[in-house]
Amino acid sequence: KKVDENFKQGYNSNYNKIIRKEQRKMAKTLTERTLIIAHRGASAYAPENTMPAYELAAKMKADGIETDVHFTADGKIVTLHDEKIDRTSNGQGLVTEYTYEELLNFDFGRKFSPDFKGTKLPLMEDLFNLCRENNMVCNVEIKSADPAMPAALHALAEKTGMLDLVIYSSFDHAQLERMLEVNPKAFVAPLYSFNMVKPWDYTENIGALASHPKHNQLKLYPNYVEKCHEKGIRVHPWTVDDPEVATFLAEAGCDAVITNKPDLLREIYGLND
Repeated sequence: KKVDENFKQGYNSNYNKIIRKEQRKMAKTLTERTLIIAHRGASAYAPENTMPAYELAAKMKADGIETDVHFTADGKIVTLHDEKIDRTSNGQGLVTEYTYEELLNFDFGRKFSPDFKGTKLPLMEDLFNLCRENNMVCNVEIKSADPAMPAALHALAEKTGMLDLVIYSSFDHAQLERMLEVNPKAFVAPLYSFNMVKPWDYTENIGALASHPKHNQLKLYPNYVEKCHEKGIRVHPWTVDDPEVATFLAEAGCDAVITNKPDLLREIYGLND
């Protein structure tokens, strides 16, 4: 009951990708179909966590975009997976050691391909605006362990009109707890990759509305999706680029699948017809 109430509070009645409890018997998923969420944008084809990757995901008609967030030295929220900028840019060091203006001196596209030379590190606000303009879900993975991050994200989502289109996920489940303290209506989802016993119970107990398991976890429990759906909990596995796995997850009734190749999953799911 508590989960369903939070579910209804977390999304307003205008969000047409959600099917309410009384309608669920008519659908295999809790959403109208298995949604496609672009992992770090369309990151198979453009530099991860950059505007070109996000814009390409929107062009490919993904239902949502997943990203990762950290603070800069001057308190800006940027979209970056690693704590350091070394792997994805021509710079070095912790992202928290640079102001945003200093980070604009680095190239976050050239390592992926010369075609993306000059790509800058985006602000989280830029992605929220893109998602709002395209009516896309934004799955924000909280990488930063800074206790101030949940409140800062909530304020930014409120400022950009994204409160009803954002999912907060994290491997640091304490950050999800902090998010619910800031906003009890927030849609939070624990990420995990280990063999969790009864993940549907754990997800419900922490007040989350979805589970974000590594996709292989669904092979361990043939009734994984069914057990979650009985509690009104959505299932969003990651990260899936294999056609066979993508098909299995959709047939199992997963509510969303996180992928680096949103165009491939649209084709597999027959959404381009």
